[in-house]
Amino acid sequence: GTHLLLAERPGDIVQSIFNLLDNPSLKEKVEENALALIHDTYSWSAQLKPLRDFLFEGLQHETND
Repeated sequence: GTHLLLAERPGDIVQSIFNLLDNPSLKEKVEENALALIHDTYSWSAQLKPLRDFLFEGLQHETND
């Protein structure tokens, strides 16, 4: 997976854990991608972007009137 490993059965979960333990580059890739996803989706800047865009759009609209 890009930012997580999916597993439905207990044996698959164990296998995914072993894959991460046995493959440090896969672990690092998944870890980096997961952290980037969290930052891009849930950081303050990401959460406030829609509000900031809305406010700037309102200001631009107001200055054009």
